[in-house]
Amino acid sequence: MGQGRVDVPTLRITPEALDRLGIYLARVGWTRISLVRSAGLPDALLARVRKALAEIDVAFETAEDEPSLDAAARLIAALPSRCKAVLAIGALLGTNPRLSRCFAG
Repeated sequence: MGQGRVDVPTLRITPEALDRLGIYLARVGWTRISLVRSAGLPDALLARVRKALAEIDVAFETAEDEPSLDAAARLIAALPSRCKAVLAIGALLGTNPRLSRCFAG
């Protein structure tokens, strides 16, 4: 990710995608990341995310109750400069039946 440029990878929604997050990130060279997650993320999904990121350097992690521009500005200011990407995981995964089936473990 360069100055003033944002790279957005292809979205993958398959049954094993959540467990392969670390592999997908490493493939594009994003081995130091910041993890922003919903405070309402179910424990089982959070455990799978952390396991998938075991080989990735998660330099910064935060749980957000409510997304807002103020929260985004605060997070951007707090991000370590060595991070290559920001991974955001929301509680929607746990509450949307269609998406939950894709990520069921």
